[in-house]
Amino acid sequence: MFFAFFSALFGITALLLGLTFHSENWLRSGRQSCLIIFPLLSISLASLLVLLIKNDYQVDYVYQTINNSQPFYLKISALWGKQSGSLLFWSWIFSVFLFIWALKNKPVKESFFPVAAIFLLSNLAFSIALHLWIDNPFLRYWRSDTTGTVLMSIFPVRNCVPYVPLNGLGMNPLLRHYGMIFHPPALYLGFICTIFPAAIEFSSLVTAPSESSWINKSRSWNLFGWIFLAAGLILGSRWAYDVLGWGGYWGWDSVEVAALIPFLLLTAYLHAAIGFARTGGFRIWASILNFSVFVSVVFAVFVTRSGLIASVHSFSISPLSNILTAYLIIIFFLTVFILLLRKRYVKSNQKKYVLSGIHSFLTKESFFTAEIIILMVIAFLCLWGILLPSFSKIVSDAEVSVGADYYIHATGSLFGLMILIMGFVPLTSWGKPVSQKRWIQLVISGIVAAIGTSVYFAVHQIQNALLFCILWLLGTSILITFYEIISFIISNFHNNKKEISPSFSKKYRFLLGNLIHAGIIFMAFGIIGIEFLQKEQQFSLSPGEKTTVAQYLLTLNQINQFDSDEGETIEAEIQIAAENRVLGLLKPQRKYYSSYNQETTIPGIHSSLSGDLYIIMNADSFESGEERKFTIFINPWVNWLWIGGIIVCISGVFLWLGSLKKKSI
Repeated sequence: MFFAFFSALFGITALLLGLTFHSENWLRSGRQSCLIIFPLLSISLASLLVLLIKNDYQVDYVYQTINNSQPFYLKISALWGKQSGSLLFWSWIFSVFLFIWALKNKPVKESFFPVAAIFLLSNLAFSIALHLWIDNPFLRYWRSDTTGTVLMSIFPVRNCVPYVPLNGLGMNPLLRHYGMIFHPPALYLGFICTIFPAAIEFSSLVTAPSESSWINKSRSWNLFGWIFLAAGLILGSRWAYDVLGWGGYWGWDSVEVAALIPFLLLTAYLHAAIGFARTGGFRIWASILNFSVFVSVVFAVFVTRSGLIASVHSFSISPLSNILTAYLIIIFFLTVFILLLRKRYVKSNQKKYVLSGIHSFLTKESFFTAEIIILMVIAFLCLWGILLPSFSKIVSDAEVSVGADYYIHATGSLFGLMILIMGFVPLTSWGKPVSQKRWIQLVISGIVAAIGTSVYFAVHQIQNALLFCILWLLGTSILITFYEIISFIISNFHNNKKEISPSFSKKYRFLLGNLIHAGIIFMAFGIIGIEFLQKEQQFSLSPGEKTTVAQYLLTLNQINQFDSDEGETIEAEIQIAAENRVLGLLKPQRKYYSSYNQETTIPGIHSSLSGDLYIIMNADSFESGEERKFTIFINPWVNWLWIGGIIVCISGVFLWLGSLKKKSI
């Protein structure tokens, strides 16, 4: 780690000397520094991994994250299970991307390389310094021969002998789920990718502020980051759904919201980049949003590690808090300074169209602008929800509580408006009014959606005007999107087979864009199902008893209670039947972990496309007695949330692969 830190500092110095004296040798030496950090940090990461696999409990980090009964895959994920290890993992991923970026670019050929590399090396040197001197994962236990006091130090302490506990605490029980195993790495990949476009733009504004080629150079990085941010958020939602036992997927926790903000801003940026590629406009939007994404990533890291908020996702207060605060402030003012300094050069070269009246608003440019503004407003409202408790405490000494109700009321209508615009965008054209054919398509889609929604409401005897409008809106949007997808498939794969080529043309990007929109609309159906149609009921059963909830017959077959190496587990076997047909056997559990003095719940879930039957055991399940209390949630359509997320991520991967063919890395 020390040599990696030295290499980063040397690289910054070499690049500055190369720029000052126009020396190609110094510039090449700076590039070599970018390349050597990856193997050096790989040794550090591998060392920590070996300590975890060997159960070396003399190391504090190992003691805090694993124990003797922990399976091998959890020992691997323990790399990011605590703050110091996650920082090292962050730096290692950063070094991997820096290695790839430096291989693809050379300072002699690429004028943007030196300044961008200085920007990247400075950020990487900062993170390495944190786990070298502030939060080191290699601290060991030493016991004093005279007092018996246990101390922590990387190196042997005088008059002390190694102290090795027989067992460790193990990973936090709430984090032992595949969603949280893959969720942090996915977010890290997405977060770190956004640093590279910011570095490229920073270099462009310093060296050639009138140029906008940085947008093309950043395309593949931003797409890659967007995919993994989406995947990370979906995996985190699945973890919450399976582990926290609240019957939902999202609790508007501050750490969740902090991770959502970069995704919203990056989505807005991608729309600005598309608008720039097609019209020459949106240049200012692209610059502001590109830096905003980077600053929001720094803020997300700050929220998680500063102790600003209390969350099951966050780390506790540590000496990092003040340092991260200073880092965030410096990054914020640096980006604002460079944008203000070069604002007269950041100009759009948009094509001018002569349109009058309402036609000037019914163009793709107008709808893209509206989507960008909506996404930015949602991101700001989310940011305000995170900061408001702290601001209120500073101003009035009374901390204001911000919960899910604030976010739902503040952003719900904006998300609905965004879905409406998303459904209408395929009908519009760049610089042209909506054609008569498109208006007819919109009317037909609206009528079909209204009929379908009315039939659903009549069958299920629902009376909710707001829900009707929302479902009609979603139905209209998905019909328009499906029409575009089907039309593309018919016209390009049936009538014009000879014209299909392996090149990633605009029409295939159009198809993938519509698939992403369809995936988001599917996700919206899953969200609406839980938010509006979820049913919750509590019931008590003894072994052999039956009860009816909605259309389901529930039979408690038996209760199993057994000990484990880490505590105790109680499990219920509940048979689910409907319409005289057995649907399955659910086994909701509660586990008690003695080392953490903590209980966790594992729901029993019966899934189908129409929804989930979700049963949890209540908190008093370990008490004596035959009768047990349960809570059942009926979650309509929730699986469309996961299906839509998969469609979004897979379509994004194909878009990213297409961007690589443009050599934009």
